[in-house]
Amino acid sequence: MDDFLIGERLDDKYLIERLLGQGGMGAVYKATHLGTTRAVAIKIIHRQLSSNQEFVERFRREAEASGRLRHPNVVDVTDFGFARTRSGPVAYLVMEYLDG
Repeated sequence: MDDFLIGERLDDKYLIERLLGQGGMGAVYKATHLGTTRAVAIKIIHRQLSSNQEFVERFRREAEASGRLRHPNVVDVTDFGFARTRSGPVAYLVMEYLDG
């Protein structure tokens, strides 16, 4: 997973703009929320992990728990979902984008 998602729309809500970083679980992209034009960061887990139901459930719980946190030193989690991409289905987590 790297630059091939750039230019793709996730769930007709987010436009992927650029890769911010990647690791063993997946990658984080800068994107725009199409309804509000707000910049967001989207964590997309690797396709192989997206097919592992146990891992996806842990990822969903992470999104749910993170979405309840409100602290000035923790980014807000605003969305979680599954989307079809050119390379197959993926699970994703949307967070506020912090420049820098």
